[in-house]
Amino acid sequence: MAVNPFGAQLGKGGGYSEMEYAILRQLGLANSSTPIATTVHDAQVIGEEIPLEAHDFGVDIIVTPTRTLVTVL
Repeated sequence: MAVNPFGAQLGKGGGYSEMEYAILRQLGLANSSTPIATTVHDAQVIGEEIPLEAHDFGVDIIVTPTRTLVTVL
């Protein structure tokens, strides 16, 4: 897992995050205004561009051991 300061994320593949989000939406526990947060190590926040595909979604909040970032996608 890696994220950039803009909220784009690169996961392990397989669409696990997207699947979890879809389940929450289907159960009515999340919607398009629900903030998405992730926790990562500082080394996992990269400055590089991460390509997004149509099914990908970004994160709104990144929390590391040393900081909290509110992203702008």
